[in-house]
Amino acid sequence: MEMAILTLLILSCVAFYFSFFRIPAVEANDGREFLQVAVQQIEEVKPGQILHSSYTLYRRTPPADLEPIDPYHLPYHQIWPDKEYEDTWLEISEAGKVSRWRTQLRSTDGELLQDLMFDGVVETDYFPKDGRAVQFPGESADFRDERVALIQNFLQHSHLSRRENLSPDGNPVLSVYGESVAIQFSAQRELSIAEALLSFSRPFIADLKPVSTTNRIDFDPATHLPVGTGQSVWDSSGAEHVISYRAFSQPIILSVTNVDPKAIFRQEIPTEAFQDAFSLPAATQLTTLEQLAQLARYPVYVLPESMLDWKLVLATFNPSTHSSAPAFLQGIDLAASSGVGVQTIYTNHDNSANLFIVQGPAADMNHVLRQTMPTWLMSEHIQLFLDDEQFTAWALIGRESSRIRYIIEAGDTIVYVDSRGIPAKQVIELLSQFTKIQQQQQ
Repeated sequence: MEMAILTLLILSCVAFYFSFFRIPAVEANDGREFLQVAVQQIEEVKPGQILHSSYTLYRRTPPADLEPIDPYHLPYHQIWPDKEYEDTWLEISEAGKVSRWRTQLRSTDGELLQDLMFDGVVETDYFPKDGRAVQFPGESADFRDERVALIQNFLQHSHLSRRENLSPDGNPVLSVYGESVAIQFSAQRELSIAEALLSFSRPFIADLKPVSTTNRIDFDPATHLPVGTGQSVWDSSGAEHVISYRAFSQPIILSVTNVDPKAIFRQEIPTEAFQDAFSLPAATQLTTLEQLAQLARYPVYVLPESMLDWKLVLATFNPSTHSSAPAFLQGIDLAASSGVGVQTIYTNHDNSANLFIVQGPAADMNHVLRQTMPTWLMSEHIQLFLDDEQFTAWALIGRESSRIRYIIEAGDTIVYVDSRGIPAKQVIELLSQFTKIQQQQQ
């Protein structure tokens, strides 16, 4: 009787364990035979042909409630797009090598993000959004069908499992999983949510705190041809999360007799994209703030000279412009000073604190700021005073307690404020002391 009770207790514990941790039911280690059959379904590409493959790329994005609510930054869905499209063309030589290749990456609305090409001698990588391109020598490699290589690599695993599943777009698939690897000591797992947001980590997994990971290949249930591959992680409750995935349609095999290879392997890149240099627009350094009354066509706010604890160490002016820094340089501090308007820097008497101000016409500041990568974690809608007038503002809250930042919507002017080493209360008091320079009639 005691043995029966003990057995029942053990079975109950096992049932509770699998119920609580939600381990997906798999057919244990039956994936090997399936892969060996599936690889034989793939059509072989012959020398002299061009293989055109299309992909949909998925990457996990941060949960929506983590995005700051202010409008003055690049939206998270553009920083972390959950879906992108890729096309690749491979030309196979008579010697069985990839003589030429080209890969294009596009956004969901069709915008070209990358155009990478190897012409047999030189690789050219073009990044249209940044307006830059680089070239370097390359080498032809032996052709190996990506799908065949993927399956053969999986067959190196000592344990493979298979189960019915769904792809990221919701289609039924047969998934073959490789061996699971614990990631309890992974540096990425230790990355905090704040660190992952501020480093723009892709795919975003900091909120999952994953404990294990593995790769999988998905197959069409009817044809048994591979249709996608991805990386999954499991959290502490046993739930699977697909953090990155590469879905592919069946490639098209093109013959050089019915397509024009020159058209496929011809890039159109502006000459200036190859210039390996970038400089911000030249600003006019001011000797007196009175010059702003003649230069700026919008209200400008400055600290009066009566504020003896603070001194102006730099004042510059740029005519309003819609130009901005390349995407790979776009932090708000750089973008705010890239030819938008007036920049002033104040320091206290012992240089232990400073106040960095950029202000410009509302339309131009809007254009620049809304292209920047947010270097803050939260934002709050508040009211601030400038020259005895109350304005709507956004407080930008980051990880540094000694750094206070605001974007003030002061009518025709938008004012960006970045203070370091100044308590928040004192920053607000300082801003209330700013006075408006009276503009001269133009």
